[in-house]
Amino acid sequence: MKKILILLLVSIISIACTNDDDSTPVSFALIVENNLNGGEGIPKQNLVITDGTIWNNLITSMDSENNVSDSFTETTIDFSTYTVIAVFDEVRPSSAYGIKVGVFQDVSNSIVDVNYISFGGDAFTMVRQPFYIVKIENSNLPIVFQ
Repeated sequence: MKKILILLLVSIISIACTNDDDSTPVSFALIVENNLNGGEGIPKQNLVITDGTIWNNLITSMDSENNVSDSFTETTIDFSTYTVIAVFDEVRPSSAYGIKVGVFQDVSNSIVDVNYISFGGDAFTMVRQPFYIVKIENSNLPIVFQ
């Protein structure tokens, strides 16, 4: 009877600890994590960029106040191989905000996990708009944000 109870308990624990999330991390290259001044006119949004024209137009808009693209690790993207993911937060009243992004894949989607962060504590009281841009290898899976 003890063996049956122990076996039942082990089975329940192993079922409870099984991860229902079958997603796997996707490697990505960080292009930039920075802040805009808030006057560029870019709304809070999540973008999937698959061609050079849209990418270059975005860079032009981002550079309208300052040349933020100077801080990019790269600006020339081979869109036959890569897709760019750009996440923009809303304009914030201080530098106490940021964004972190993770990319995962399951059997039906590429999932971009967006986390908006408030650092709290001391911050510069100047208007900022956090953004985060990465590139991932092209996939046939649709990209969804969560």
